[in-house]
Amino acid sequence: MRNKKTLYAYLHIFNGDMYAIILNEGSLSAWKAPTLHESSVPKL
Repeated sequence: MRNKKTLYAYLHIFNGDMYAIILNEGSLSAWKAPTLHESSVPKL
């Protein structure tokens, strides 16, 4: 009987882009995070 939820997450930088790799209860998902210059510089 397992009553603890397992959640693993780590950040990975690939070609200058940051990804959040999340392993939750055996399901793997990757979320692409906006890079620093994309979020801080307004688009003209």
